[in-house]
Amino acid sequence: MRAARRRLLPRKVFSDKGASRFRRRRSARIWAVVEEPVTTTVRDHNGRVCRFSGWVAAPGEPDPVIRVLGPGGPQEFTPTIERSDVIASLADPRLTDSTVGFELYVRLPGFEAERLPVALEFAAGDAVARSSTYRLVRDVDPLAAATYFGNSAAKRRLARAELSGRGLEFGALHLPLDVDPQRCEMHYADRWTKPEALEMFPELRRSYAERMVEPGVIVDVALDDLTQIDGERFDFFVANDVIEHLPDPIGFLANVARQMKPGARLFISVPDREFSFDVMRNLTPFEHLWSEHLDGVREVTDEHVVEFLTGTGIDVPNDADARRTLIEMHRARSIHVHVWDQESFDAFLDEVIDRLELGLRTVSRLRSGEAGGSMVYVLEKG
Repeated sequence: MRAARRRLLPRKVFSDKGASRFRRRRSARIWAVVEEPVTTTVRDHNGRVCRFSGWVAAPGEPDPVIRVLGPGGPQEFTPTIERSDVIASLADPRLTDSTVGFELYVRLPGFEAERLPVALEFAAGDAVARSSTYRLVRDVDPLAAATYFGNSAAKRRLARAELSGRGLEFGALHLPLDVDPQRCEMHYADRWTKPEALEMFPELRRSYAERMVEPGVIVDVALDDLTQIDGERFDFFVANDVIEHLPDPIGFLANVARQMKPGARLFISVPDREFSFDVMRNLTPFEHLWSEHLDGVREVTDEHVVEFLTGTGIDVPNDADARRTLIEMHRARSIHVHVWDQESFDAFLDEVIDRLELGLRTVSRLRSGEAGGSMVYVLEKG
């Protein structure tokens, strides 16, 4: 058991007695591990959000809480993730609930200093333990840090609870949605084959080649009307962080809804501006989207690309050739064309469904504050 514990707990563990290594003893009332970030230097992705994950358990004590201590003021969270591996390793009969894991997306105020200190405090009853102090560092390429962040635990739980049958996911690349494999048979659609996608995104080839899915359906959701997809074959569709990349997101929703059979579901996830590298960009007005939909826009304009580049802090050269090369590269790689926050996307979705009479209703949803910065919806065709 000791060897297994060392493998499970490779990083610092804290108790109210200040233990810096795991030791099972009667005086230790709080056990906690910060698994991510792995060092005390945190590289954030937009200066407003920082991610922490790990677990905390307090045998024989009240349910523990995690407090974030930083310039934004105390923020309090409770464990929400089942960690049966932790419970098995601790092997304490007083720990009967495996929900000891946490995944926190901590919102922070804007700041100018090079390093912003943040610490986690674990509390259970009158016992309190403090983690190391983490320092937020703003010396990282925001696009590289944020683009491949992964899906939150809340999003994964919702997908496993709400989706079953045969599903088709658009644009999964190396991060396919985590569904219940006992209930779901997944298929994938994209505009690139797997080799083409790895060529387009060399950073994925270096780190995520094994996780990249091979699409069985080649389709460009920005250009095609999806009539080549037999909607009767699928019980649900997934657009996980896809719609913000499209020049006509209204058309995409209409095309998917047209292919959905009665009772089919659409799982859609969209990044909230406040939690992403789009934080300094303007929200996209609905009437702009409606106008471009009526005009049949199918390609991302230069103006959209330049707005994205300048809004995310990328310098656009004055030299015509260099400017053209930069624009074409980002257009090919697929930018965030449009930007929403929670309020504006709620309104966008309601307006599209109503104006186009898509026959979709919301059966479940997660707000961005609950799902790691993603606005998540499960829609069902009537």
